[in-house]
Amino acid sequence: LVLRVPSALAGRKGACGDFSGMDMKDVILAGTNLSGAKFRKAILKFADLTGATLMFCDFTGADLSGANLTEANLDGSNLSDARLARAKLSRASVKPAELATSEAIQELWPANLRRADFTGADLTEANFDSAHVEGIRLRQANLARSNFAGCRLEKELSDLIRTGGGSV
Repeated sequence: LVLRVPSALAGRKGACGDFSGMDMKDVILAGTNLSGAKFRKAILKFADLTGATLMFCDFTGADLSGANLTEANLDGSNLSDARLARAKLSRASVKPAELATSEAIQELWPANLRRADFTGADLTEANFDSAHVEGIRLRQANLARSNFAGCRLEKELSDLIRTGGGSV
């Protein structure tokens, strides 16, 4: 499946729509900007999202098992209850992002990874700085040079990240 984003909408935050509940298995969205899009409970198994800009997206309950998110920007996105087993997030960014609420006020919008399942995922050099990670599952994940600085971590999870070569 190749999803074609109309050129008038490509790159416009929030203009890419609502893909909630859609079966988008094997979709190719490499390098696209879908910032602000909704993917709640969408099936994105084995999707190619390499280098995609996915800031402020809602992936609540989505299935991204086996998806390639290498070098993707997921800053400020909600991945709570998402399944990312065996996903590739090497050099991906999943951290808070600045959200301009007015000309004078900037809010820090946290990335939400609560209860996300990264079992067996490649998180090499992924940046989760200050993300919400309560209940996150990292069993057999590659954590080499990953960054969890600023995250509130339980001791067991903190030890697992350090042992796997990541930093907290």
